[in-house]
Order: sequence, then structure tokens, then C-alpha cells
Amino acid sequence: MFPGSDVNVYDGRTFVVSRVVDGDTLHIEEPDGDRSTTAIQLWGVDAPELKRSDGETLSAAQPFGDEAKRFVESLCLGKDVGILVERHRTRDHAGRLLAHVRLTDGRSLNERLLIDGLARVEDGESHSRIERYRNLQRDARLGKTGIWSR
Repeated sequence: MFPGSDVNVYDGRTFVVSRVVDGDTLHIEEPDGDRSTTAIQLWGVDAPELKRSDGETLSAAQPFGDEAKRFVESLCLGKDVGILVERHRTRDHAGRLLAHVRLTDGRSLNERLLIDGLARVEDGESHSRIERYRNLQRDARLGKTGIWSR
């Protein structure tokens, strides 16, 4: 898929969340190529990792990984969310759609994770909300919220 088509298919539209993988990855009920759902990577945030196994090694969960996943599930699993993509880059290295996700109450899921200290700002590439996300992270850090409480 090329970026222009991602914008046409997803941007500004509403979809049902069918699965939450972890605190910064979810699936929406929209076919994506040969897949029955579309994997979404939240733009600009990096939630703590869950316990994973790659077949040979087992990595431990990071603190607040489970909390981040449960938080996202409570806010959007089985519910409609709005998807906002950025024209300059619509996919990550794994082929997941990069998106800002709007909850049914109009708030941003990406921002809620930062406000509640359940994610860090992902500074890998610039996007339209990077400064706002950095400010929200700073406030959570100063308030010793979530991952910043240690």
C-alpha cells in the first residue's frame, strides 16, 4: 500500500477496536491487504513491553506493561475509535498503520497514555503532535505518575 491510499482508507474514519496487543498496539476491524484486521501502532508513544517469547528466549515484562494494556482495553476494546494518520508517514517498520487514535469522548488515546504515565514519547520521527506529547510526558514525570513514580 502507498501512503496516499492509507490516508484515503483510514484518515478521519471510525472503526471498531477488535484486539489490544499491548499499550501501544491495537487492531481495528478493517481488512488490510490479506489480513482480516488492521494493526495500529500509536503514533509518538512507546508503552512498556509485555512478557514476550521469541521461541528461544523469554523477556520479562517491563513495569507498567500490563497496566498499560488493561488501560487501553478499558478505553477502547470493542468500541469505535477515530483514526488520524499523517501524510508524511503512514506505516512503521513492521507494516503497522501509524495513527493518532480518538476515543468516543473526543479525547486522544495517545495523550491519555502519556497523561497517566503509561507510555513515553517516541522521539524517533517528528509528527504534528510531538511538542504536545513532550509537554504531557514532562507533566507526568514531574507529577511522578505511572512509570515516572519509581
